[in-house]
Amino acid sequence: MEAVSPVIEVVKCVCNPAVRYVGYAKNLKKNFEKLDKMARDLYDRRADIQVLVRNTAGAGKIPSSRCETWLKDVEDIEKQMVEMKEKYEQEKKCFKGFCPNVYSRMMFGKHVEVKFEEVSKLVNTFTSDEGVLVDAPVRLVEMVPAPRVEVDSSTARTVQKILEHLRDGRKQRIGVWGMGGVGKTTVMKMVNNLPEISQMFAVVIWVTVSGDWSIRKVQNEIAAGLKIKLEENMSNDVVSRKLFEKLENTKYLLLLDDVWDKVDLEDVGVPAPSSENGCKVLLTSRSQGVCNKMETDVEVPVEVLSEEEAWKLFREKVTDVIELHEIQPLAEGVIRECGGLPLAVIVVGGALRKETNIHVWQNALNELRMAATSLIEDMEEKVFKRLKYSYDRLKDDNMKNCFLYGALFPEDYKIEIDELIEYWRAEGFIEGASNLEEARSKGHTILKYLVDASLLEFGVHNLQNECVKMHDVIRDLALRITSHGGGEGRIYLARAGTKLEEPPKEQAEWKRANGISLMHNNLCLLPESVDCPVLTTLFLQRNNQLKAIPESFLEGMPALRVLDLSGTSIKQLPPSLCRLKNLRGLYLRKCSLLFTLPPEIGSLKSLEVLVVTGIRYLPIEIGELGRLQHLRVSFSCDRDDDTEHEVQKMIPDEVISRLTHLEDLRIAIDMEDERWNEIVEAVTEEIGALKELCRLDFCFASVENLKHFINISQSWNSGLLKSFRFAVSRPIRRDHSTVVYPGWLYGPLPSQLDRWLMFKNCNTILDVPVQVFRRADSFFFWDCTAFEKLEQLGEENLSGLKFFLISNCDFGQTLIGGGCKLPNLEQLRIEESSNMLNIWECNSSLTPPLLGNLRVLRVKHCSKLKYVFPRGVLPHVPNLELVFVSECEDVEQIIVGEVTNNTLQKLNSIMLDGLGKLDCICEGVISWPLLDYVHIFGCEKLRWLPFVTDSAPSLKTIRCRKEWWDSLEWEDNATRYRFQSLAESL
Repeated sequence: MEAVSPVIEVVKCVCNPAVRYVGYAKNLKKNFEKLDKMARDLYDRRADIQVLVRNTAGAGKIPSSRCETWLKDVEDIEKQMVEMKEKYEQEKKCFKGFCPNVYSRMMFGKHVEVKFEEVSKLVNTFTSDEGVLVDAPVRLVEMVPAPRVEVDSSTARTVQKILEHLRDGRKQRIGVWGMGGVGKTTVMKMVNNLPEISQMFAVVIWVTVSGDWSIRKVQNEIAAGLKIKLEENMSNDVVSRKLFEKLENTKYLLLLDDVWDKVDLEDVGVPAPSSENGCKVLLTSRSQGVCNKMETDVEVPVEVLSEEEAWKLFREKVTDVIELHEIQPLAEGVIRECGGLPLAVIVVGGALRKETNIHVWQNALNELRMAATSLIEDMEEKVFKRLKYSYDRLKDDNMKNCFLYGALFPEDYKIEIDELIEYWRAEGFIEGASNLEEARSKGHTILKYLVDASLLEFGVHNLQNECVKMHDVIRDLALRITSHGGGEGRIYLARAGTKLEEPPKEQAEWKRANGISLMHNNLCLLPESVDCPVLTTLFLQRNNQLKAIPESFLEGMPALRVLDLSGTSIKQLPPSLCRLKNLRGLYLRKCSLLFTLPPEIGSLKSLEVLVVTGIRYLPIEIGELGRLQHLRVSFSCDRDDDTEHEVQKMIPDEVISRLTHLEDLRIAIDMEDERWNEIVEAVTEEIGALKELCRLDFCFASVENLKHFINISQSWNSGLLKSFRFAVSRPIRRDHSTVVYPGWLYGPLPSQLDRWLMFKNCNTILDVPVQVFRRADSFFFWDCTAFEKLEQLGEENLSGLKFFLISNCDFGQTLIGGGCKLPNLEQLRIEESSNMLNIWECNSSLTPPLLGNLRVLRVKHCSKLKYVFPRGVLPHVPNLELVFVSECEDVEQIIVGEVTNNTLQKLNSIMLDGLGKLDCICEGVISWPLLDYVHIFGCEKLRWLPFVTDSAPSLKTIRCRKEWWDSLEWEDNATRYRFQSLAESL
C-alpha cells in the first residue's frame, strides 16, 4: 500500500491538468457567455465614467492617471473581444460539424477563462467614483472671464468639437467661424479655460486680431503673453526673431480671435505648427473664406441658440418678470426677433431687465420688427455697429448691393438661388457677364463670398432647389442700411410679409425708393398712379387677393428693371406695361386667372427673362423680344372656356426661331392638351436651330422625335447644351415650367442634378442615341417595357448616372446584373415592379464596390421580392445612408448572409412599412454606429431587432406601434431597457 500511494500522487499530478483542459473545452460556451456579459458590464462602467469626466470638464477636475490607464486597458479589451468573438464563432461552426480541433478548443477555452479574470479585475477597479478624478494642477496659462454654460448646450457641443480637433495630431490649424454676435469669442474663452488645455500645451497665447490689425500689434500681444519685454525702437524683423527663439522649442497653442484677413505667422515670428512639434493654432472669424486663407485643416461653424437656450439666456438677463401672464407672449415674440443670436438676446434682455410695464414690452417688440428705426438702447452700438463691420468689408458696391437685395424678401424667406441671381443681373449688380451662364457663375461666386462672410446662409427649398436666406438680425441690419441709403445710396421700401391690406400711402416713400417689396401680403388694391423715377425692382408676388393692376400704375416707373407679379389674381396686364422700356425681368408664375399675354409685350425690347405659367398660348409678339435669353412657360387648357382660345396654336410658327439669343428654354404642357401633338415636331425644328441654348426642358412626342432633335440641334452637337430635362412620350407638368419627378418620391434628389432623361409608355428606349444616356445623370422610367436588365443600356453609358427611378416597368427578374458597375449612382428608387425577384445579383469574383456611392435605396410595391440585400451584396454598397422598403408583401428578410463590422457603417435610417412576411432584418447582432432613426409598421411577424446595448450608440428614435413593441423578444433585459425610451408610438 505504501508503494501504491506515490503512484497515485503521480497519476493525480498528471491527470489534474488534463481534466482542467478538458473542462476548458467542455465549458467553452458557458464560459464565453459569462465573459461576454462581464465585458458588457465593463463597457457600461466605462460609459458612466466617461459621462462623469465630461460633466466635470471645466470644474477644476481632470481624470486621474489611474483612470486614464484604466480607460486605455478597457479599449484594449474591447479590441481583443472582437477577435475572440470571431474565434468563438469559428469554434462553434467546427464543433457543429463534428470535427472539432480538440487542442485548439482547449487552448481557446483556457484563454477565455484567463480573459474573464482580467475583465473581472477591471470591472472591480472602480466600484465607486472615488479615484476617477483628481484636482487639476495649477495652470500655466491665464484664465479669461467666460460665462458658464450648460453641458448639453450648443455652445458646449461646439467646445467639445474643437477639443476633439485639438486632440487630433493630424490637425494643426482649426478655424471657428460664424456671424458677428453668435458667440465665437465665448467659445474661444471656454476652450482657453479648459483644464485639459493646460495639460496639452506648455503655453497658451491669446491674441485679439480685429479688423485694424497689424503685424506689430499681433507681435506685441504674443510678447505680452510670453512675458517678453520689447523695446519701442525694435523693428518687426527683430521682434520676429525674438518670438521665434522663444517658441521654437515650446509646445504652444495660439488663439487668434476675430481674424479678418490672413495673418502670416512666419512674418510675426511664430514657428509653423506641425504634427512633430505638437503646436496648434485656433482662430475665430466671421468668414469661412478667411479660415481657408489661414490654411485651416478643419472649420467649425458656431450655431445660433436654440429656442430653449435663447429663452434661458433671456430669462437670466430679464429676470422672472417674463413669467408674468401678460408679458410672456410678448417676451416670446422678442426672442424670436433676436433670431437665436446671443449678442442680440443679451443686449435686448439688458434693456428690458425687470421691466413690468406691458407697453414698454409691446414697444420693444414693435421696434425689433421695424429694426430700421429701432430705438432700443445699445442695439445700435453693441449689435448693429458690430455686424455692419462685416458689410463694410465687402469688396465693392456691387457686392454690397447683392447683399442688401436680400432685405426685399420676408423674414426667414428661402430665396431660390437661380432666381436671385437673375434679379441681380437684371439690376446690373453682376458686371462683365456676356451671357446667362457667365452671370450664374459670377452670381454663385458672390453668394459663396456672402455665405463665407456669414451674411447669408445656404439651405434647400421644396426639397430640391438650392436657396439662401438671411438671418433675422442680419436682415434687420440690411433694412437699417437701406432705409438711409447704403451701397451707392440705394433706398428700399420693404414691407414684405407684414400682412399689409393697403399699400403705403406716403408718396415720398415711393418716389425715393430704388426697390419696393410688398410681396407676401393681403393687398387688394394698388394706387392708380405713382411717381417712382428711380425704382428698379418692384415685388408684388404672393398677394393672392390682388385682382387688377391699374392702367396707369406702371407709367411712373421708367427705370424699372425687375417686375414680379407671381401668385396674384390678376386677369390681364395693364396697357402701361409697354412703357417699361428698361424692363429686363418679368415674372408671372401661378397667376391663376391670367390666361393670355397682351400684344404690348412685344414692346419690351430690353426683356431678358420671361417666366409665365398657366397660359393658353404665346402671342406671336413674343418673337419681337430680340434680347430674350431665358423663357420659362407652361401651358394649360380650360375646356369649360369658350372655343376662341382652343384654335390658337400654343406656340405660333417662327416665334422660337426668332429668339436667337435664347440660352435657357423650359416648356411644360398639360399632359392632356392635344394641341401639343400638332406642333411638337415644328417646335423641335425651331429649337434645333438655336445656337446659344445651354438649358432645355422639353417634352418630345416619341423616341424618333428625340433622335431627330439630337441630329439637328446645333447647341447639342456643339456641346453647349449641357443642362436638360427631356421627357419622351407622355409629358409631366409642373407649375414652375419644368419637368419634375412625381410627388410620391418625397425626399431631396442628389444635389446638382441637371441632366434628366424621362420615359413614359415607351417601348423603344434602346433606340435612343447612346450619347443621350451618356450625358444624363438621372433616369426616370414609367410604364416602360424596354429592357431585361439595366446594363442593356451599356455600362459605359451609365458611368455618370446619379439617380435612377423605375416605376411600373415590365423588365426581367433582376434589375442590376452582377457585373454592372454604377460608380456614381447615389439614389435608387423602385416602385410597382411586379416581375422583379431581385434588385441585384452578386458576382463574387468582382472586387467591391460596384455601387460605391449609393446612399439611398427606396423600394415600394414589389410583390415578388423576397430579399432586399442577397448574400454578398452589402460590400458593394458601403456608403448606404437610408433604406426604405414599403408594401412588398413577399419580403422575408432584408439582409441575407453574415454582416461584417466594416459594412453598414454609414447607415442612419431604416424604414420598413407593410412587410407582412418579414421575420428577420438580418442574421445576428451587428454594429450600427451611425443609425439614428428606425421606422417599423405593418411588420407583425418581425419579433426581434438586431440590437444589443452598445450596438447602436447614435440611435434616437424607433417609431412603431406600441402593441408590436410590447411583443418584441430581446437579447436580455439590459437591451430592452436601453431602447425602451427611444420607442415612439405611431
